Amino acid sequence: LLQNGVNSGTQNGNELQQGTNPKYMAFLKDKVAEALIEAYEDMKPGTLTYAQKDIGEEYFNNKNRPTSDTIMSDLSRFVFTPDNAKYRPTMIINIAAHPDVAGLPTSSNSGREISGDYVYYCGELLDKAGYNFMFFQGAIAGIYMARGVTGDNVPTEQRVEESQRYGYELARMALSLTKTEEEIIADSMLNCADEVKENTELVSIYDEEGYLKQEFKDSGMLPAYYTIYN
Repeated sequence: LLQNGVNSGTQNGNELQQGTNPKYMAFLKDKVAEALIEAYEDMKPGTLTYAQKDIGEEYFNNKNRPTSDTIMSDLSRFVFTPDNAKYRPTMIINIAAHPDVAGLPTSSNSGREISGDYVYYCGELLDKAGYNFMFFQGAIAGIYMARGVTGDNVPTEQRVEESQRYGYELARMALSLTKTEEEIIADSMLNCADEVKENTELVSIYDEEGYLKQEFKDSGMLPAYYTIYN
């Protein structure tokens, strides 16, 4: 950065240094081209449907323009359903929130952990629902996800716990866009209201070393909604 500033400011004729690795960029372009060709050759006939809903500003944390009244708070969903039922449908989700919340440093988190963030957990739940998953990032600037109504006023020791809750909530909303209220209530994967309502104590899903506790691994339940009852 310093050398480029000198070269640019003094017009000394030296070339500006690239901020990317040329070998890696060439590798990346080759992989993208190969993926495009493979996808084209594997195309299947089917139906593409679209749904969209404004999910409200509580799901977004505007760090870029806190005084602005404009936040892109839509959740957009495409679903490609192959004509041949033996192939899984693919769901494409688009929202405008940075998926790097788990890496933000806090008093209990160095911010150096590697994480798939909420996109991973969204895909995890959609996979259980029978979908392939693709995530498209929207216009974001300094806008991040916010726990909003997904937190249930539960304290979190690890940022990844917030990412889990947000990802699962995002998946549930995407799965619910074209369903009636009655269909959502009847679907145990989508409706967890009774579980939250009856909950008497919410506990951390991680041990003191930051690893998922064994009882949560063994439970088979989504850890963000695990509860203990009286």
